[in-house]
Amino acid sequence: RVEYNRVHGFFIEVSRGQADKVPDDYRRRQTLKNVERYITPELKAWEDKVLSARDRGLAREKLLYERILAQAAEHAAALARSAAALARIAALAGLAHHARAHGWVAPELADDICLDIEAGRHPVVEHSIESFTPNDCRMDEERRMLLITGPNMGGKSTILRQVCLNAIIAQIGCYVPATSCEMTAVDRIFTRLGASDKLVEGKSTFFVEMEDIYNLVTFGTDRSLAIIDELGRGTSTTDGFSIAASILD
Repeated sequence: RVEYNRVHGFFIEVSRGQADKVPDDYRRRQTLKNVERYITPELKAWEDKVLSARDRGLAREKLLYERILAQAAEHAAALARSAAALARIAALAGLAHHARAHGWVAPELADDICLDIEAGRHPVVEHSIESFTPNDCRMDEERRMLLITGPNMGGKSTILRQVCLNAIIAQIGCYVPATSCEMTAVDRIFTRLGASDKLVEGKSTFFVEMEDIYNLVTFGTDRSLAIIDELGRGTSTTDGFSIAASILD
């Protein structure tokens, strides 16, 4: 039998009882308890050819790849323009497909400060659970803040995020998952979601939370949208309540 292993390469394995019948040109490569292993000039030549095939294949592949790159470089500008056009088409087609398939509507961008979403939905969550309940969100010049309370698993985080996502989706020129949507174009969106720390930077959960809030109150304008999920969670109940009330004021 012709066998192969990583240590000795290819060899011809002959049982000990048949070893006296091997031809004269067989060269012993290894002796085991019950078998003798041999190599022949022809098998050695074949072994060298097989084991070097991978290296030669990679070298050939590299050569062909470099030739393709050289040919493509001559048309780099045209290829870049084509790729950009195809990417734009793919993005718009994807947005159009979702809008048609899931009943999204065209948003209206208003000059006056407002955010009026009727029966808004979360574009991902609504397809991940059995039954999704749409939610309205109405804000204007006189009603600039909403405080949402409720039980665990009541959907508070979902409505916060879906309002933020709908604002982003509307401003990229896409239809939104809602019955109707009228909103002011926002200049920035600030978020304070989840609980995380940056211990490597010496920042606790509370520090990170306050850092986010600092950015919000410092750089936010009357045209900014901010969503905060559980403000003051990183400290005691009393302190957290006082901080939350002061920041909201």
